[in-house]
Amino acid sequence: QVLDKIAGVYKGKIRDIKLAGKMQQAVKYSRTIEELNRYKKNYPEYISLLPKTDQKSIDSLIAVTEVSLYITQTGKAAPAFSTEDSSGKVYQLSSYKGRVVYLDLWASWCAPCRHETPFLKTLVEKYKNDSNIVFISVAVLDKYKNWKEALAADRPTWLQLFDKNTEVQNAYVAN
Repeated sequence: QVLDKIAGVYKGKIRDIKLAGKMQQAVKYSRTIEELNRYKKNYPEYISLLPKTDQKSIDSLIAVTEVSLYITQTGKAAPAFSTEDSSGKVYQLSSYKGRVVYLDLWASWCAPCRHETPFLKTLVEKYKNDSNIVFISVAVLDKYKNWKEALAADRPTWLQLFDKNTEVQNAYVAN
């Protein structure tokens, strides 16, 4: 509906900028293959209204997003990563092969993420004696100083890692 409105109300370069921007934003922030497939099905008529460079840009973004989402879809092996805790010790996801890994991606500025902490504490406490499960939280899209302050305030009891090189963010499409 939004694309219909943009295509019907705006003209020329403004229409192109608005259409391309709206489609790029939606594709970039797709959370599932199913969501992306809906865009792929519904976008061709709008993409055809754009200049060739914008068409190629959106097609390329769809292809890149599709690859990322296929890697992280349900039922696939989790993408590997290696990152540090607050003391500089490096942890690799592969070290936990054969165990259930509860992976929590969060940021100090994310209110819903911070709101989950007490619930995660309860879950961690419930399974603390089960060696088959490990809890790992990774701060993505965050500032190191803010992350350290959040850890001091929230005092989580499970492994906390910081994604300083955006490896986890990129691997898990954490936008």
